[in-house]
Amino acid sequence: MASKTKKKKQQNKNGLVTIIVVIIILAAVSIIAGWYFSDKHQETKPAVTEQTNNSEAETQQAVKSALEGTWVSNYDGAMLSITGLSFSLELASVDKSKIIKGTILVKGDLVTFINKEAICKDIQGQYKFTIKGNDLTFSLVNDDCASRKERMTAGWFRL
Repeated sequence: MASKTKKKKQQNKNGLVTIIVVIIILAAVSIIAGWYFSDKHQETKPAVTEQTNNSEAETQQAVKSALEGTWVSNYDGAMLSITGLSFSLELASVDKSKIIKGTILVKGDLVTFINKEAICKDIQGQYKFTIKGNDLTFSLVNDDCASRKERMTAGWFRL
């Protein structure tokens, strides 16, 4: 009789161990599945992408998208709005704000501004740009427009 009781206890112990192992395996599978289906495991891509085997148009679009939006100058509070391949620069003034419009060309980290208004009309200004968080910095490459050169290299933050 003692051996039957001992066997029964051993079977109960083996059954309990089996249940615990199954629960641990299910918990591990659940954690791995949750991690896999969440966005946290996926690599985040920067707003500005490097050109690998993408076409130039795809790279242009990725860079342009990083610049799009409204930026405020640390220099004088001017607002630079970039949409698509056009820009407008609103200069604050006591009497009346002045808006300068133009087009931009973006290739890699190089942007070219071409004013279509009276100030520096049709003069191209080339700058390298970097975006870190909400800050935008333009570094002068070539610009014969003195007023734009002074304003653009002062630093910008995203509105």
